Amino acid sequence: MERLNDRRVVEHSGITANGIRKWGMFLLAASVVGRALIQFRMFGINSFADDKLLDVVNNNMILATAAIVMQACGACAVCIYAFLLVEGIRNTSNIKMYFLRILGIAVISEIPYNLAFSGKLLNFSSCNPMFGLVICMLMLWFYKAFPGYKLQNVLYKLAATVGAIMWCSILVFDEREGLCTVVVALTLWAFQKKPQFRVYAGAMAAILCGIISPFYMIAPVAFLLLHSYNGEKGEPNTMLNYLSYPVMLIVVTLIGVIVF
Repeated sequence: MERLNDRRVVEHSGITANGIRKWGMFLLAASVVGRALIQFRMFGINSFADDKLLDVVNNNMILATAAIVMQACGACAVCIYAFLLVEGIRNTSNIKMYFLRILGIAVISEIPYNLAFSGKLLNFSSCNPMFGLVICMLMLWFYKAFPGYKLQNVLYKLAATVGAIMWCSILVFDEREGLCTVVVALTLWAFQKKPQFRVYAGAMAAILCGIISPFYMIAPVAFLLLHSYNGEKGEPNTMLNYLSYPVMLIVVTLIGVIVF
C-alpha cells in the first residue's frame, strides 16, 4: 500500500516518449504496408478516391477493408508524431540540429517513398509526410522563439501559421498529412501548459481533420495512448528513431517488387 501511495512510483507509471514512438512506428508501418502493397501493388491505385474505392470494395471486400483500416492507422501515426514533435521542440537543447535531422530524413526518404507508392524514382504528384513535419517544425520554432501575447510576437506566430498552412497546401501530401500535422501540432502546442486538457483538445483537432480526410475520424484513438504519457523521455535509440521510416519504405518496396 505504501508503494502505491509513493509519489515517485506514480511519476514513473505510464508510457515514455520512446514507448509512444514505438507505437507510432508500428502504426506507420501498417499504413505503409496497406498503401504500398495492397493499394498500389495489388489494386494499382495510389489513393482511395471515391469512385475507385467502390470498385475495389466490390472486387475484394476483405483486402479493401484491410487497406482502409491500415490507412486509418496512418492517420493515428500522424497524431502521434505531431505530439512527439511538440514535445521535442519544447525540450530540445539544440533546435537547429533537431531540425537538420528531420530535414535530412525527409530528403533521404523521398526516393524510397516514390518507389514504394508509385514505382518511380521521381514523382512530383506528392511528397513524403516527413516534409510535413519539417514545415510544422518551422512553425513551432516561431511559436517558441516569440512567446507571449505581444502584438509583434502574435503577428510573427500568425504569419508562421499561415505560411505552414499554405506550404502544406502547395506541397501535395496524400490524405492531407502535412496539413493535419499542422492542425494537431498547433492545438497541442496551444494547450502545452494545460496537460489535463491537451489530450482532449488534440482529439478534437483530429476529429476536425476528418473534414479534410475521412481517415482522421479514427485518429482520436491515438490520444488514448497519448493520455498515458508520463512526461519522461525513456531510453531512445536515435539511429532507430530517425532511420526507421526510410528503411521501412525500402523493405516494403523490395517486397512489392519481388512478390508482385
